[in-house]
Formats: sequence, structure tokens, C-alpha cells
Amino acid sequence: MDVFPDGSHGKYAVTHYEVIERFGYVTLIKLKLETGRTHQIRVHMQHIGHPLFGDFEYGGDKILKGTTSSKYKSFIQNCFELMPYQALHAKSLGFLHLIILLHNILKHHCLIIFSRCLKNGELIPQPQCTEVVENHLQIFTELKISLRIN
Repeated sequence: MDVFPDGSHGKYAVTHYEVIERFGYVTLIKLKLETGRTHQIRVHMQHIGHPLFGDFEYGGDKILKGTTSSKYKSFIQNCFELMPYQALHAKSLGFLHLIILLHNILKHHCLIIFSRCLKNGELIPQPQCTEVVENHLQIFTELKISLRIN
């Protein structure tokens, strides 16, 4: 995997990071992804020169900065043996549920339309107002049913 900052190739991917705490040779960071590309975190961290500790595929198995004394190399090798995988752990995982998202969007849209049909808290007697709201609710119901079936 490669990173193309100019956007000339590949797919759009954004990772935000924040340093939480520094521990000598390693740092605890918080990452937030705007996108969910394969290996996104690993590729982006390697691209900025800070591969994940223990990530053998993206350079996290090498000493990149600091001392290279034999004592330190021994310590790092011991750490790799104790943790033979990349130091990437999730505090939480989440996603938007499509049906809930659609419901909220349509509900909000219906409220906007319905509010246009009100004057001083009273419903304006216009058949199109009720019709529009009912049509939007019907569309939502059909979307909800087709998403569950598929």
C-alpha cells in the first residue's frame, strides 16, 4: 500500500491522530478514521514515519529513531517476542446503521416540510402539506422494507 498526498492515485482516506502520552521509545496515540480503507491506520502511520510497534509488514519491526545500543536492541527484541503482532487495539468500534440514519434524515426532512405548513401553531389547510408528509413517510417505509429484504 502507498500514500498519494496529491490524490493522483488510489482512494481517498483520512486518519486523524492525537498524542495521548509518550513513553520513551513508544507513544500512545488516539486515532479517528473518517474513512475505512484496508490497512489505513498502518499505512498512514508508516507514511508519517511512525509505524505501529510490531507491525512487521509496514516497518514497525525496526528501530527508526533514538539509540541503537545492543542493550536497547535486546529490549526491543524481547518486546517483539512478548507481543508478536502490531500494537493496534480498539477502544471502541462503531458504524452508522443505515435504517436508523435514513429514518433520522427523513424524519428531519418531514419536520421541515410540516413546519412550512404551520402558521402561528395552526395547520394551514393545504392538502399538499399533508400529502407531502405522507409521501415522505411512504418512501421511508418502502426503503426500510427493501433494506430488510435485501
